[in-house]
Amino acid sequence: SAGPPASTLGRATIGLLSVALLACGGLFGGDEEEGSEEGTTDGTTDGTTEVADYEGPVPEDQSVAGREVAIELCSVEGMDFSADSTMSVFKSVAVDGERLLVATGDGKLHALRIDHADGCVLTPDTAFGDGGTMSFEREVEWVSAGSGTVIAANGISESYVIRGNTVAYTCDADGYIELAPGGTWGIAPWVNSTVERVQLDQSGCSSAPWTLQNLSDDAQRKGNFTSVNASVVIGDTVYIGGPLAASIDPDKIHTIGVFTADGKEVRRFGGSSEISSPQKFGWVHAINGCAPGICVLDSNFRRLTLWDESGSFQGEIDLKALLGLDYPWINDFAVGADGAAWFVAANDAGNDTALGYIYRVTGLAEGTAERSPAATRRIRKVLESRRNGTRPRTEVPDRPPVDESPGSPEPKAKAKSKGKGGGGGGKKKGKGKGGGGKKKGKGKSKKKR
Repeated sequence: SAGPPASTLGRATIGLLSVALLACGGLFGGDEEEGSEEGTTDGTTDGTTEVADYEGPVPEDQSVAGREVAIELCSVEGMDFSADSTMSVFKSVAVDGERLLVATGDGKLHALRIDHADGCVLTPDTAFGDGGTMSFEREVEWVSAGSGTVIAANGISESYVIRGNTVAYTCDADGYIELAPGGTWGIAPWVNSTVERVQLDQSGCSSAPWTLQNLSDDAQRKGNFTSVNASVVIGDTVYIGGPLAASIDPDKIHTIGVFTADGKEVRRFGGSSEISSPQKFGWVHAINGCAPGICVLDSNFRRLTLWDESGSFQGEIDLKALLGLDYPWINDFAVGADGAAWFVAANDAGNDTALGYIYRVTGLAEGTAERSPAATRRIRKVLESRRNGTRPRTEVPDRPPVDESPGSPEPKAKAKSKGKGGGGGGKKKGKGKGGGGKKKGKGKSKKKR
């Protein structure tokens, strides 16, 4: 289904884009000389005028595991992301060199050029597809990238191998193919089906069953998991997130399994049957490398947990506070070579509309990425303004109870791999990483005003 009209989106996001983002280059970018309080890039003398008017999300830096994590909200020039539900705006995200690849709920893939010299500004890569957006014969909802090779997939049928700005070939392997960093192989989980290992070369791909097989069948199953929520390949190590079989754990807790490339399970970590434990996973939506070792996204609990290489719990981040959103749905995050982490999130905007936001986070992973001094100063001013009651946080309309909140049953929709969705089992394949909504979100170009 089509999203709301451009005029509706413009009103909903005008404060976000026109005041703090486009003028200042992200929340709240625009490099100023360190220590300067005059001549700011938006024409104000102290940065307070735009602070008083700003009504969008205000992300807050966090401290976790002895690290300072800095965040900025990115502006996306010429494009809004929206849908009729938070689970349907974004599906997946990956970093491909100096551009961000975003799969949206309308089955398309968007390429956004990254510019963070003056804050976080994303611009459609017009050489990619149609003005920065690529459509496919079969809608996609998954993207993975490694060393210049990109895979776009929908899980239940063939995948598309992209190099540069064009589709190089179609790969017959199904599932959400998660590429290894070198881009020559990957694994392809799909909910509770057999996980395959995929090999890629310049002209084609091949696949064969991996170590986790027939996950839906208690009698035929190979491996300790009943389905795959999320996966990632870091170096030659494969991380799998999902529920354990009852024969392994009577509570069938969600946990992380660590495997060699050829499928030998080395260890497991995380997971608890105690609802109050920070180590409990309501669902594993994404796994990535970070400074302590591994970061795990659990959108059901709206938190990111950090673990060291041995699997010891190091801390957690409240994603509502980090992102500055009252009740976000975060389908995915990705980490670039410079250590910057990219989160795609959506929040209810009322009138059956959910708006999407993209964030750049530094300090979570090792690397050279930093937030600009201007962004740091301005975000502090906005937070101070709100704490003093100058501009309260925008309220989100009342909502009925939702089934993915902590302690509630898991969402019904089927999902797997990086976990773009909610929960669910079932033996048949069914499309959709994103929770319960049936309608699709999309990214669309703005009309010039």
